[in-house]
Amino acid sequence: MKKGYVLKLIYISKRVTIGVYESVSNLYLVQDRLIKIEEFMREEGKHTMMTVKRLDELGIETPKKGGEIAERFGETIGKAATVLGWRGTCFFMQMGEEMERLFLKAASTVCRNRDDQEILNLIIFDEKKHSEWWRRKLSERRH
Repeated sequence: MKKGYVLKLIYISKRVTIGVYESVSNLYLVQDRLIKIEEFMREEGKHTMMTVKRLDELGIETPKKGGEIAERFGETIGKAATVLGWRGTCFFMQMGEEMERLFLKAASTVCRNRDDQEILNLIIFDEKKHSEWWRRKLSERRH
């Protein structure tokens, strides 16, 4: 596997996730939900910047154009998910977070570099937290 290939995929993955969160946050303007979704977006942005910094350290060019395309694709996915309503969106987001976490775990086991593994483990921890929040929101009943 080429050096930095996994990090490029993670960068693209994070940009897709940011696009999905932007789309979801624009459609669900309930204050407590919006605050939490914006917090998740900040964390995703932090992960993206960590990945960019690590790619720069390795001397690998960040796929900026691919990232922009990925973010627009994520926005489209988010808009499609919101058609399902709030509960459907919660389920969709929970599944998406779980799939991303599995991908990151697989990348962490393949990755040989200790610095890259630390980044991946931090991201995995945050993804688990995001998934649990979406799961709680799905199980809440309307009052």
